Amino acid sequence: MKMAPISILIILLIVLEITMSIYLIVESSKPKVTNVCTLGGSCNSVQTSPYGKIFGIKLPYLSLVAFIILLALFFISKKLFLAGAIAGGLFSLYLIIVQLLILKQICPNCMIVDTTMIIIAVLSFFVK
Repeated sequence: MKMAPISILIILLIVLEITMSIYLIVESSKPKVTNVCTLGGSCNSVQTSPYGKIFGIKLPYLSLVAFIILLALFFISKKLFLAGAIAGGLFSLYLIIVQLLILKQICPNCMIVDTTMIIIAVLSFFVK
């Protein structure tokens, strides 16, 4: 079965998200002397803020699980995938707003992950 180019793009973007989540997990587990930012910025400040965890779990761990589930949903059910992508896109938008308006600091790695998730959410409307 041949896949549409948009489906291939979405799969590649989700794999990018999984890779970025693993990178953030590995880098955040190193001593604080290192900076987890790929492009400079305030990654440590953002990731160690009260918004960097949900129920005591760091967001990179949660995002890794979420992106793996999203990838599975892509192949299992397009409706569930769409719902998951929309939820992920909205949560990513929330996290961007938190960085810009509440923390007034930007984590470039977080922005890459969040922006990519929003792109996946938009593209999910075009999957057949």
